[in-house]
Amino acid sequence: IFIQGKGQMQVDGEVIDVQEGTVVRIAPNGVRTWRNNANEPLLYIVIQMREHSLHQYGRGDAAIPEKPVVWPD
Repeated sequence: IFIQGKGQMQVDGEVIDVQEGTVVRIAPNGVRTWRNNANEPLLYIVIQMREHSLHQYGRGDAAIPEKPVVWPD
């Protein structure tokens, strides 16, 4: 999850431009690297877990409202 700056990721040879708000999911065996190719810091968050370790979780974990959500102005 990139939270500041601009740069590039390379995943299995594919180059992906990244910036604030970009989220990249990479399989555990994916070959990856990233670089900052701008003048400001490139900040990111890495979340890592063992492959297939969350099969017991899914959409059923959440309570889905029966009526549309109304946002206040």
